[in-house]
Amino acid sequence: MAPAPPPPPSISSLYRVVSPALRWGGSGRGWTTFAYSTSYAHNPSCKASPARPGDTEDVCGRPLGLQFNIRTGDLYIADAYHGLLKVGPAGGEAKVVAAKADGGAFTFVNGVDIDQSTGDVYFTDSSTSYTRRHNTDIMTNRDASGRLMKYDARGKRVIVLKDALPYPNGVAVSTDRTHVVVAHTGPCQLFRFFIKGPRAGTYELTISGVTQKEATGLRLTGRRSMERR
Repeated sequence: MAPAPPPPPSISSLYRVVSPALRWGGSGRGWTTFAYSTSYAHNPSCKASPARPGDTEDVCGRPLGLQFNIRTGDLYIADAYHGLLKVGPAGGEAKVVAAKADGGAFTFVNGVDIDQSTGDVYFTDSSTSYTRRHNTDIMTNRDASGRLMKYDARGKRVIVLKDALPYPNGVAVSTDRTHVVVAHTGPCQLFRFFIKGPRAGTYELTISGVTQKEATGLRLTGRRSMERR
């Protein structure tokens, strides 16, 4: 008899952004594999060590962002090299749902968040010129080729919302779902892109002068306040 599948993920579970994606099962179980990419599953070098050398991440993948669709239990994974991936509530092999936009392949997929009402996924491609391994070159060369994108869950297509961005990193959908906040690591600023209402399509500066650590990622708390992380 085949073993029963693991239970669907719960809000109380803790997930870790490494390759593969791990789930914390408490002090008794520790970290266990929850999701992995196709290349990780079929390439022996990817599973040789949990502390895999960085020079194999372009093959094995490097997940940088995780976000659950609360209604479906699907986990969306922003993988720096493989694009936007999705795995079901039971975990297992994650499938690529988007790997390019406007005819060009993603180079450095980074942050991800979900509009829990529509299921649409917002994510960033930090640069179209430099990969994650060469992320410091983005700042050194003042690269501004990053993009903010939306994965239309119903239409299963990617829409570029804003391009020519300097190192867009973390993203967070506002609790009233009127805009998406984007953290820019290079200039150390937070912007917001309005997705509905009279200002839809507007991209404006919200906070300037944050540290590089603060501008790496962010999330919105249940109290409608912004928490930098």
